[in-house]
Amino acid sequence: MSPAGITTYFTNGTQAEFVPLEVWYREFVLHQQLAKLPLFRQYRRWKALAVWRKAVHSIKFKGSADYLVKNLFMLQPVLQEAFLSVRASCLEVERQQLACTVPGQPSTLQQFTEQHAACLQDIQQQLQAVCTEAANTAQSACERSLAALQQQLTGPSTAAATAAAAARRSSAGGSENHRRLSTGGGDSDRKAGNNTSTASAARQVLPGAALEGVHLANDSFALQAAKRTEKRRLSSFVRLLDLMMADSVHSMVVAALQRMLWCLQGHSIAADGSEHSSSSSTPAAQDTGLSAQPLAIQSSRAVLAVQSSRANVHQLITHSAATTPHGSLANTVTGRSSTVVLQLEVLLNDMPDQLYLEPTGQAFIYELDAWLRGVAATAKGMQQLLHHPDIKPYIELPAGSAHYSEDADLSQSLGENYDRLSHSLTSCLHQGLTRVEHFKAGFDIFRDMVVANRQFGRQALEEAVSDGLLDLQGLRGLLLGFQQQLQDVKNIPATVSVGVLEVQLSRLVLALTPSPQHCLSELHALLPKLAASAYSTFINRVRTYKKQLARQPTMPEEFVTHLALIAEVDSNRQPMDREFDTVSSYYSLLEEFGVATPPEEVAAARCMDDEYAALRDMTWAAETAKTSHAQVFLAQLQQHAEDLARQIDQLREMEQGEKFLQDSPDISCRLAEAAEMLAQVREHQATAARITGLLQQYGGDSMDTSALESLAESIELKHLLWETQQTWGATTSEWLQAQFFELDVTAIHEQVERTSWQVRRLEEGLPPNDLVPKLRASLTQWQELLEPVVHLRNPQLRERHWTAVADMLGRPVDRSPGANTTISTLLSMQVLDSKERLAVISNEATQEAALEALLGQVADRWRIVELFVTTFKDLKGVYILGDADNVLQVLEDSKVTMSMIQASRYVGGIKAEVDRLDKQLKTFSDTLQAWLAVQKGWLSLESIFAAPDIQRQLPGEAAAFAQVDRTFKDIMRRAHDRPNALQCGTTPGWYESLRKCIQTLEEVQKGLEDYLETKRVAFARFYFLSNEELLDILRQHKIPQAVQPYLAKCFDGIRLLEFGRATAEGPAQGNDILAMLSAEGERVAFGRTVKARGLVESWLTSVEANMRLTLKALAKKAFKDYSAARRPGWVLSQPAQVAVLASNIHWCQAIERALTGGSVIVTHELEQLQTHCVLQLEELTNLVRGALNDLQRKSVVALITTDVHNRDVVAALVRQQATSVNDFAWQMQLRFQYDADTDGIVVRQVNARFDYGYEYLGAQPRLVVTAMTNRCYLTLTGALNLKLGGAPTGPAGTGKTETVKDLAKALGVQCVVYNCGEGIDHKFMARYFSGLAQCGAWACFDEFNRIELEVLSVVAQQLLELHTALRCGAEKMMFEGREVALISTCGVFVTMNPMYAGRTELPDNLKVLFRPIAMMVPDSQTVAEVVLFSEGFHTAPYLSRKVVHLYKLASEQLSQQAHYDFGMRALKAVLLVGGGLRRSSSIDSDTTEEQLIVQAMLDANMPKLLSEDVILFEAIVDDLFPNTQLPSRGQAEVAEALSDACEQLGLQPEQAFVAKPCNYMEL
Repeated sequence: MSPAGITTYFTNGTQAEFVPLEVWYREFVLHQQLAKLPLFRQYRRWKALAVWRKAVHSIKFKGSADYLVKNLFMLQPVLQEAFLSVRASCLEVERQQLACTVPGQPSTLQQFTEQHAACLQDIQQQLQAVCTEAANTAQSACERSLAALQQQLTGPSTAAATAAAAARRSSAGGSENHRRLSTGGGDSDRKAGNNTSTASAARQVLPGAALEGVHLANDSFALQAAKRTEKRRLSSFVRLLDLMMADSVHSMVVAALQRMLWCLQGHSIAADGSEHSSSSSTPAAQDTGLSAQPLAIQSSRAVLAVQSSRANVHQLITHSAATTPHGSLANTVTGRSSTVVLQLEVLLNDMPDQLYLEPTGQAFIYELDAWLRGVAATAKGMQQLLHHPDIKPYIELPAGSAHYSEDADLSQSLGENYDRLSHSLTSCLHQGLTRVEHFKAGFDIFRDMVVANRQFGRQALEEAVSDGLLDLQGLRGLLLGFQQQLQDVKNIPATVSVGVLEVQLSRLVLALTPSPQHCLSELHALLPKLAASAYSTFINRVRTYKKQLARQPTMPEEFVTHLALIAEVDSNRQPMDREFDTVSSYYSLLEEFGVATPPEEVAAARCMDDEYAALRDMTWAAETAKTSHAQVFLAQLQQHAEDLARQIDQLREMEQGEKFLQDSPDISCRLAEAAEMLAQVREHQATAARITGLLQQYGGDSMDTSALESLAESIELKHLLWETQQTWGATTSEWLQAQFFELDVTAIHEQVERTSWQVRRLEEGLPPNDLVPKLRASLTQWQELLEPVVHLRNPQLRERHWTAVADMLGRPVDRSPGANTTISTLLSMQVLDSKERLAVISNEATQEAALEALLGQVADRWRIVELFVTTFKDLKGVYILGDADNVLQVLEDSKVTMSMIQASRYVGGIKAEVDRLDKQLKTFSDTLQAWLAVQKGWLSLESIFAAPDIQRQLPGEAAAFAQVDRTFKDIMRRAHDRPNALQCGTTPGWYESLRKCIQTLEEVQKGLEDYLETKRVAFARFYFLSNEELLDILRQHKIPQAVQPYLAKCFDGIRLLEFGRATAEGPAQGNDILAMLSAEGERVAFGRTVKARGLVESWLTSVEANMRLTLKALAKKAFKDYSAARRPGWVLSQPAQVAVLASNIHWCQAIERALTGGSVIVTHELEQLQTHCVLQLEELTNLVRGALNDLQRKSVVALITTDVHNRDVVAALVRQQATSVNDFAWQMQLRFQYDADTDGIVVRQVNARFDYGYEYLGAQPRLVVTAMTNRCYLTLTGALNLKLGGAPTGPAGTGKTETVKDLAKALGVQCVVYNCGEGIDHKFMARYFSGLAQCGAWACFDEFNRIELEVLSVVAQQLLELHTALRCGAEKMMFEGREVALISTCGVFVTMNPMYAGRTELPDNLKVLFRPIAMMVPDSQTVAEVVLFSEGFHTAPYLSRKVVHLYKLASEQLSQQAHYDFGMRALKAVLLVGGGLRRSSSIDSDTTEEQLIVQAMLDANMPKLLSEDVILFEAIVDDLFPNTQLPSRGQAEVAEALSDACEQLGLQPEQAFVAKPCNYMEL
């Protein structure tokens, strides 16, 4: 060795070797490292172990070989002969056939049953013979074996006697049984006799010398022990023979089942009995006895194509003709196939109309099951040698061995293989029958044809024709349809092979044929009648017109009618032409289809053309003569008009006489004269109207009737004048003489008003005269008199009011019955002078009556208002008030009414009654309020104090509540007996008793609050439950499952607990908690079982602790398994929370490893890490596109959300050229680290450090982390580090609450969110803060500034106490006068929206306890990118930019509508729709992701856009996604069918119309 290196010299003459010192040192270090490897360090130990294993293997192999030589039966000559003999018999058994089915020779069900029953009987007899022979052979072998043993132990003499007896027995029975088996036949009687003789011979030999050799009385103890050992060995030998026989029977059964299976699968059987597949490929035979796999046999089903008729007629007729079956049978073999084995028929049942199989498929299944049961019975009927009475003396079964039972071997041999083959047979037959059922279903259209044709009748056809629903084209279609039906029925083949089943159809054809024949005959009978009816209608119309046109008009009116007739004929020319064509077409149709028609009808139809031509000629002649007739009749009308004018002048002279406007004593005479003139003028008006109408029709000048109208109006007014005078005079005279209190005031008022209107009309229409003013003066007098009459006849006047009237008039008004008080009497009392005072008295009476009516309504209503008293929990004699809303509503209405009555100035007369009822209502209101308050408290506490545990723990409160309970139940029983509300509410003493109950209940409630506080202190998460919820848990504390509904409020992720059930290790207890279940369905098993026993708060505390330990163990295991497994598979095998946590830890470690090198190395490492993050994201994207369940998808989506953020963080580090772990770009991130010292997980951000809380979260989604989210995290963690709270502030939709919740998820801490309101008080907040402090959870008070300012001031002091204790690091603190535990992980956060009205400004002393953070609108592009990745899109970054930009443009450029939404929620909904399309099976596989997003945006937005916005939106989409074609959804065939249907109906296939049904199908 030298400073330069090491030189090695060799004594054998080899040249020296020089190694430099650096090389030698490197080799030395490598040698030391290799020596540390387990392979080289433990090499000598491993070599010694290998030598030892080889030696032990040789020794064991030699011992096993010696054991086989000693114990193998085939190597012993004594037993070898019996073994081979039984084996030969077993081979004969295996060759027997239990299945007699032959392909190509189908048998009916009855033949199948008879053949196989006979076969089973023969095989049973043969098996009995084999069993007898095997028993003799086994008995002989056992005797000789025992004899050999005895010879070996005692000498040859005794053994020789035994051997001789065995030899005689073998020669006596063996040859005969072998001969009998070889022949394999003979009648059953001969076989039975031979078996009986063999058994008798065996019984005769057995008691002889053989038994003497076996049972020696003087055997020594050693000899007896050796014989027992040999007998046990012979038991195994006999059991082996049993197994051989059972195996042969098993092989025979399996072969039979295999043969039957091959036949039912459609394979042919060769002459030698081997199976051959009828298809091109034969499956390999399986020697395991299992059924072969079914061959790919084409489906044997019949498809009947039916061509519908084109007739568009009545539904009944259409259905009959449209079911015309017409086509050919497909996928079947007409005639007999070489593989059919069974035969059946398809028949039609008349009532109900159903196709059925004869025999039914169930009958085939039943007979196959019967055959299988027969095969099993045959196999199990073979007696086991082990239990044979002749062999039992030679063997000795081990005591207590269950597998030596009589049924053990056969049950085992016919076990799984037999069951599988049986199931395959049944399944194969069922499949064949299913094919036949499908084939039979193809004939359903023929059945429908028969059903529809049965409803087809002549009457329905006539109704369809008469209603216009059936025309000639429809009739032609019916004829063609029924002819096609008949032809299709005749085309049905007589026999069809459907797989292995042959279907007979001849009887079906006979049943179907009469249906279309009947319909054709009905049509042939009806068509001649329809043709004759059409001909008769048409020709009668023609002849009627001809007869009317032949008559010439003689008067102007007749000429007008003649003109109308000519116009009618001319207007009906085209309809008559169509009728003519219809009649001709009818007879052409009859001739075309050869329908029998009377010859005279055919001849008449051929002659109708001449009559129709004659009608046209007569119409033209009448049209020509129309002008000449018009001139003649026009002159006549003008002469009539001149005569009428002269008569009008004469009547006017009579009307202008002075006598009709002068007074006359004889009013009746003047009225009669006026009535006569009025009748004449009415007659002249009618004549003028007729002449004017005729002149207009003739084309002449109209007659001037203005003078006639003026005359008629004047005569009518004069008639009204004298009529009114007569009526008014008679009426007023009657009123003056009538009894005053019997007058109908309403009728008087109506008559006065009516007469006033008539007088006003006369004043306006008549010239000045003396009659009308006199009538007006009389009317005015009565109008003045009517007012006091109405006041005095007011029905509301009471005695006090009449007294006032008497004082006013000076004397009373006689109101006694029969008094002669009239209007004249009142006039004499000067009532007109006192009418104003009468009006006041009448008004007072009316108002007082109205108030009395209101008061009476209130009183009457309360007489019928009853309390709704119902039974409480079906307990006898225990009642509660039901719904009291109706009573409260009535009470409120009554209070309003009473207030209105008391406020009236007319209440003086009824003041006492009003005050009495008002007092009752006030008493009732107070009592009812107290009653409801007591009931509310009683209901909340009754179930609590009914529990014995609560009574024991709160004896004082229980006693106080018992007193309230007695009082309340007594009041309720009395209310039930007398339910009237007002009577109950005003019962003396009830209000005082109820007030006392309220005070007692308040004291009980306070004691209960103190009790609940002790429970909350024991399990702090109870603070987040209301009193009712906590009491419900405590009331059922013996039922652990009762806590399940409230777990979601106590834990962030636990929705249910899985209680004990039976496991593989043993039955779990019913109250053992095995696992926790999340709302998403995730199940996480606890590391150890939690016992749900004792106090509920105790075992819930254990659940909480076990939750944290379990998650900690799972996180540690996931952290270690992360590197050893592929990430996609690892993700699906972990709980979602653990997967995200472990992935973040490894990601942080990878970044910190990359940041520990130099600047160049760091940049390179970070770029590689960025590439790795992208690859991991692509793996998860591919995974989420696969077939995942909901839980797995949620887990992967949560991990994708964090991976996108991690990728962005790495990209930011590369972009900012970070070179150290101390760079702020890295320090500002949430960093997850595994702390080996504490064996836990630590989360850091800048200088803040948090221990992971291990709160179970389930598979909840994670928030997309944007730059704003990260800044919010930084602020909140900094606040927690300073023992302060956080206050995110911003408008709605910015993620304030979600950010706080997601930070809690990242730290594994429970976060309770509470939506604040104006009703929150400081006591509630104190209870909440106490719970947070004791369980270490977070609270996020949403809309915190909605709380009242006074409450916020108290809350500030409470938070100050909490934060002060946290800064001091105290484990306990005094809070609200009570010492509570303090866990340092607790935190309080508030969110506020200052933009809403009604928000309170936080006090300054409260502001300083929170670090504020302003929240803005989130980064839509990042959110869209994460959602797209989660939905399986690879190009998510590219698509997210375009989608966000598109929605921005749409919100800016489209019209502003209230229902438009282009915000974050709408954007996310569109992306989810795109994800659904990405996984949809209706989208082509070659569709690009751009096409899917475009389709999703159009689907989500187009239905809500206005028509003018649609064009603009499509333009924006085309600009952002140019040349992007929409994906095909497989609707091309539907669109094409819709277009064809539109063309057939003569409609235009508009794109929007075709698209709507396609869109509907997509729903």
